[in-house]
Amino acid sequence: MSKIDRCMVNVEWTSSFPNSSAEFLHPDVSDHSPILIQWHESKRKSYPFRFNNAWSIHPGFNDLLNNVWNQYIHGDPVCVLITKLKLLKMKLKGWACTHFSDFHERVKAARKDLHEVQERLHNNPFDHFLATMEKQARKNYIELAQMEELDLKQRTDCEWLSYGDKCNAYFFNVIKERK
Repeated sequence: MSKIDRCMVNVEWTSSFPNSSAEFLHPDVSDHSPILIQWHESKRKSYPFRFNNAWSIHPGFNDLLNNVWNQYIHGDPVCVLITKLKLLKMKLKGWACTHFSDFHERVKAARKDLHEVQERLHNNPFDHFLATMEKQARKNYIELAQMEELDLKQRTDCEWLSYGDKCNAYFFNVIKERK
């Protein structure tokens, strides 16, 4: 078996792109290997800040907003507004990482917790402590599910979610395409 795939460059290329590289990928079913050529360092671009509507129904959102917005800042009204918006953006980025990372997994875990408590309550229906736990688990799951729905609706930017077609394979494929 011989290797017939090649990547050739000239002197002008090597002087223009001194850090370039070529990587031969697996051929899979073909008899040729794809070549991945890099001629610059690929840096992860920063994404613009986007407000997530799901944040607004989180219990801690109003406190965060009030803490930032009620700070005294000296200056003309436009400068004060811009400064407060920048402060809010900075605080929201950190807050969102804490409260909204792995969100889908958190919703699944809350649903699992609710099912476990309901199963225990089904086996012991007169236990008031389990009834209280079930009520709290249900509230937690509903809040997380509503936030997840708002997040998904905003990311898909489509109206059909309003009409009841949610959380199916087509819906998640639409989200993947928009990334």
